[in-house]
Amino acid sequence: MENETKDKDMNKVEEKIKLVSPSTEPVDKADVIDYASELMQIGADFLHCDVMDGVAVPKQTYNEKMIFLLKRKLPKFKLDVHLMTAGGSSTVKRYLRAKPYAITIQYDYFEDEKDFIKALKMIQKAKIKVGVSLSPNVPLSYIAPYISYIDLILIMGVKPGLGGQKMIESTLEKIKEAKHLKDTLKNSLLISFDGGVNLKNASSIYEAGADIVVSGSAIHDSFDRSYAIRALKAGGEPIVI
Repeated sequence: MENETKDKDMNKVEEKIKLVSPSTEPVDKADVIDYASELMQIGADFLHCDVMDGVAVPKQTYNEKMIFLLKRKLPKFKLDVHLMTAGGSSTVKRYLRAKPYAITIQYDYFEDEKDFIKALKMIQKAKIKVGVSLSPNVPLSYIAPYISYIDLILIMGVKPGLGGQKMIESTLEKIKEAKHLKDTLKNSLLISFDGGVNLKNASSIYEAGADIVVSGSAIHDSFDRSYAIRALKAGGEPIVI
């Protein structure tokens, strides 16, 4: 009986929690609120709010007004606001009052280290989870010195700013590097992955060490969005409806 209890406890430890964060990127601005409401009801763990300004990246989506509106309409939904924007810490400041769950800033879009650190401290002081994202061509080692500030690392599997891209296979290695940082430096770190996520590759992304998968088209364009979320949480395995 004692051995059975130990086995059950070990299984609990080995079973990795898989979280899903649908992205707003494929959604028209006018439909974001309704889409977010649907996602919350069908079991999404987070809402990945892709904020693009048309400057740092070619596409433009929405600004802080949408984040305030989402917080007011869906106060219990965890918003991870991914800023693909120019303007550094001055832009970040505009999103603090909305109090999302997390604000993820793009390391390679900052012009200098001092402003990057300033942004990290601003988010942390506001008691918002601090996320940092990297473009696929930027080494993870660049953000290792700032790990004490960081709650979430977002690994980009595609070039930021364009939806519907195919995942760059080599970015799986960067997830493994992030997992090493987590295991050796900060156990509470969350590892998120965004870019080309679908039911075929979700398993390999989780196995590499990701805690969260961000998915746009694979959920938005699904015949059954609830099924898509559950299947992603199952690591892409077929599930019984």
